[in-house]
Amino acid sequence: MGAKRIWNGQQVPEKGDEVLIHLASGDTWEKYTVEGFHIWPHLGGDATYHRIFVDVYRMDGGQRITNSRLLKDIRPIDWREGDDYNPTEEPTK
Repeated sequence: MGAKRIWNGQQVPEKGDEVLIHLASGDTWEKYTVEGFHIWPHLGGDATYHRIFVDVYRMDGGQRITNSRLLKDIRPIDWREGDDYNPTEEPTK
């Protein structure tokens, strides 16, 4: 199955969805679960733009490991490295 362009037609994954995030420490894409979102203002102070972060977690040996990534930096669970993925494009029908 190819990459989903935008979360089955939605603009953001839902709370509880599994997603992939890249961990630089091991240079691997790892499975995490979405637990929420937070929005920060634009770094340049432009009031019309915001940065959308996805808060994620995974369980490892009974320990909850949390992380956060910009929406553009997460991938659908069925994404494969090398697949074209642009979260700002409209989904194809």
